[in-house]
Amino acid sequence: AGELEALSPRKRGRKAKTKSREAFEELERQNDRLRLRLERAGRSLAGRSPAVRAGLERQRLAGLGARLEAGSPTALLQRGYALVERPGLPGFLRRAADAPLGAAIRVQLAEGALDARVEGHEGDADSGGLAAADGRE
Repeated sequence: AGELEALSPRKRGRKAKTKSREAFEELERQNDRLRLRLERAGRSLAGRSPAVRAGLERQRLAGLGARLEAGSPTALLQRGYALVERPGLPGFLRRAADAPLGAAIRVQLAEGALDARVEGHEGDADSGGLAAADGRE
């Protein structure tokens, strides 16, 4: 049904790894931009008194640090999200269709992880809706 499903498992793995690498590189670029903003802010404070500079720099650092922390995977997990992967394959799942029925999956939570097996799909065009483990539709 999807672009990934038309590919062999090896090509799917490479494509997922490439997407993961691209996402990581984008995070690095964002981090570099934030670091440059911080450096520019520090230079603009050079003419002010040391006490004022220190106070303003602390405020800016706290704000930038909060922005970086809010987007970290750990912060996302703390807010109740989970990272789901198929053991042995690179990257994380983004669609229910990427985990076929019966597939083993690993669910990373803020505190610990779960090993699970896919028993049904919800919201997947191929599955026709929710298929719960207890037979409910």
